Amino acid sequence: MADPHGKIVLMGSGELTATMVEVHKGLLQQLPGTPRAVFLDTPAGFQLNVDQISTRAADYFQTHVRHPLAVASFKSNTPTVDYDRLQANRLLRQADFVLIGPGSPTYAVRQWEESPVPDLLARCVTAGGCLVAASAAALTVGRFTLPVYEIYKVGQDLHWVDGLNLLGRFGLNLVVVPHWNNAEGGTHDTRFCFMGATRFEALAAMLPQALPVLGLDEHTACILDLASDQAEVKGIGGITLRTSDGVMTVPSGSRFSLSVFRQG
Repeated sequence: MADPHGKIVLMGSGELTATMVEVHKGLLQQLPGTPRAVFLDTPAGFQLNVDQISTRAADYFQTHVRHPLAVASFKSNTPTVDYDRLQANRLLRQADFVLIGPGSPTYAVRQWEESPVPDLLARCVTAGGCLVAASAAALTVGRFTLPVYEIYKVGQDLHWVDGLNLLGRFGLNLVVVPHWNNAEGGTHDTRFCFMGATRFEALAAMLPQALPVLGLDEHTACILDLASDQAEVKGIGGITLRTSDGVMTVPSGSRFSLSVFRQG
């Protein structure tokens, strides 16, 4: 693969809220010409309201970002939706900016792993485009993916599943965990993507020792600029990098070298 010239943006949450409007605008303004922006619906493809989520994303971009957002509908990698898959692949092939967001990370990985989607996303970045992976989608791009629903809602034993490892294609060997500072539990701990501290410590111990974990606070974006080999944090929170040597927190507004991720 040629040297990448684009960006991968990881968002902890809030990809369709007021806090990320200026981030989206800035990313699109840095792309040449009139960028073709696409929303990929796969993570929520199993949900009955998936089309409503896509409509909300398109409306948000039109109203707040002031930029059209096409919908690449790839709800399922099954023969019954071949036409939709072909249309989605065409849109992704032409896209300069791809946004992927809420749903189930493990469902998304299952649909994409035997499809052209990972290669198309990587090609977008290599060609100078921008991939924005938020919330559930952020969980898919690393080496391992956290099965949030399966553990938090269904009660399965603690485990990880293989991720798409899109970041690994660009020399970034990481596990990405959004919703790092989540507080929705109220009376119980839902930090660390709804796992809570006790369960997440056990999960972290299951990972290879040398594998860093990148935690993303909610309403926070970590922009990985592969051309400049720099990262920047924007939003209302920060990021956390956990390695075998310790924990490093980086507040919003910070810029640093991507070598921090490579070296842990």
